[in-house]
Amino acid sequence: MRTQPSAKDTFIVLDSEPQILVRLRASTVKDLFHQALEGMASVLYSPYRALSSQLTVPIRVSSIDVNALVVDFLSEALWQGEVYKAVFPEMRVKRFTNSEIEADLLGIPVSRLDRPVQSVSYTGLRVARHTDGLWQAEVTLEI
Repeated sequence: MRTQPSAKDTFIVLDSEPQILVRLRASTVKDLFHQALEGMASVLYSPYRALSSQLTVPIRVSSIDVNALVVDFLSEALWQGEVYKAVFPEMRVKRFTNSEIEADLLGIPVSRLDRPVQSVSYTGLRVARHTDGLWQAEVTLEI
């Protein structure tokens, strides 16, 4: 939403939603990655659940630790979505460690996105095991 300047204003403020926070909880770290991928897909294209995957894209991502791996993995899925004009809500994991993931992204071709995501941020990201035994993280998507 754009605020209208008055005659005495020297600048215009653009009001936008620059970030979306996705909270994740899963029984394993690997499942957390599944949740992160589906969470991002729901932001990008909300009717993704009504469609079946039609596209398979292999990826391999390595990072220094599990926190960086979340960001790098989602960034790769976002990039592949740009390349293939698709949203990837699912994957088949071939290999997973806390610093590497090799998987097939399962995608849905789309002609438009509900909310384009510009990037995945490290802001506030921390993958941790909660006292209830579940793994959790918060991922920030820059809109």
